[in-house]
Amino acid sequence: MQALDIRRQQYLGIALVALSAIAWSTAGFFTRLIQVDPWTMLFWRGAFGGLFIGAFIVWRFQGQTVNVFRSLGWNGFFIAVCVTLAMIPFIPALKLTAVANVMIINATLPITAALLAWVWLDERVSGVTLLGGLMSLCGLP
Repeated sequence: MQALDIRRQQYLGIALVALSAIAWSTAGFFTRLIQVDPWTMLFWRGAFGGLFIGAFIVWRFQGQTVNVFRSLGWNGFFIAVCVTLAMIPFIPALKLTAVANVMIINATLPITAALLAWVWLDERVSGVTLLGGLMSLCGLP
């Protein structure tokens, strides 16, 4: 791969992470704005999320959709279950407590992931990651 292509991918990655931070930061606003109970919100969020992700996979991989889902295997299934289980307390927490508290706790997820990767996968954690994680922990009440 050429250096220019690698540089473009890095910039695209940075842009996507920044956009995801902006999108996640609106979660509290929209969760509070919608006047339904958390379980109804979780149901419709999951239904529409699954529908749109499924439609994207069908569009992107066209004739290979079944193979794409099959290639996820048990690891992909496990990750989907973990993401689903993580979302179940997230939405009610936004409804029941201060959004800032939920988001500060959410900000500790990168350091938590890095530490779990270090413990379970023996993955090296960079100094920048540790510094960013420690800074996020400083914001905890």
